[in-house]
Amino acid sequence: MATKSNTPKQEEKTAEDVLNPSEFISLLTEGEGGMKKDEATDLVGKLIGGVNQLMPRDTVDAKRQVLLVKCRDLRRVGEVDKFKGLCIAADAMKDSNGYEKYLAREAYKLNPQRAIKDGRVVKEGDKIIEMDTRQFSDKARSKPNKNFGKPLPTIERREGYFIIDGKIVRAFGNYDVQIGRIYELFGNMGDGGILNINKTPGPRLVETLADRDFWAQTYDVCGESEMSTPLETLSEVDKNKTVIVVGTIQHVGVTSSQTPMIVINNDEIPEGIAGFAAQEDVGKEMEAMGKGSEVIVIGRVLKTKPKEGEKEPRTALNVMGIIQNPQTEGFGDVLGKLDEIAFK
Repeated sequence: MATKSNTPKQEEKTAEDVLNPSEFISLLTEGEGGMKKDEATDLVGKLIGGVNQLMPRDTVDAKRQVLLVKCRDLRRVGEVDKFKGLCIAADAMKDSNGYEKYLAREAYKLNPQRAIKDGRVVKEGDKIIEMDTRQFSDKARSKPNKNFGKPLPTIERREGYFIIDGKIVRAFGNYDVQIGRIYELFGNMGDGGILNINKTPGPRLVETLADRDFWAQTYDVCGESEMSTPLETLSEVDKNKTVIVVGTIQHVGVTSSQTPMIVINNDEIPEGIAGFAAQEDVGKEMEAMGKGSEVIVIGRVLKTKPKEGEKEPRTALNVMGIIQNPQTEGFGDVLGKLDEIAFK
């Protein structure tokens, strides 16, 4: 006589309970520039397995939404160009509309009623909202600004410099990178050879260079760049221009606001030029370097107020990148010990 099993019968999954691979495969393969079907099928299989593992308790609909976002991101990768670049400098993240907001606030301080009447700002209680008064989004005034008359949005972007195919390329975008590393970069090369880097997908780390390799791969390229400038002629360079200089670290310290700083010099300008860290990672690199180190500095020219008795403004650098010659890395320690011997 057959016995009745006490094991609960497993319910069969309906079509609504599982992810449909064909939906995502179609999204990846459709249209010009789409992936090959076998590649898309393999990729979707991996993505479904991954999302099931990462979201075990979520609904099928939630998983589907995540996969749709990821597949759209992957499609965008196919619509942009891919570059391989070595990062040599990176500025701090800044609001692209920061200067326009500053001008609007200054206009309000000067004449509040006029600034409001001209549409520069809108006042809501105690809050001042800076408005976008630019009718066109390009210098040629051919593209209407879709944000005209609306609040100025915060658009976080940074400026960076990469060596791509043996040349230094200026790059803008909302991205995170570290100096001395090689990345895959996704974006489009615009007019003037400026690279606009996508936020999604962001830069992908390929390799972290050893100090000796970093120096070797940058020294000749930086020296041949049109940005290369003799340190002693820096006072003749216009404010805000980005330059590349080579010098020897004379002093390492911090400002009164605790910003890391260095002074670099050479035989032609023994008094040196001050450099201030543009962002935290650069500051850490500067603090780790010792006196006597030979360095390549990528920075933006600053013009500070002249000291008492001086007529001309003092020239300094906003340091976005610093590369140390590894052969001079220990010079600071040797110089310190020589001081001890000399003044014993």
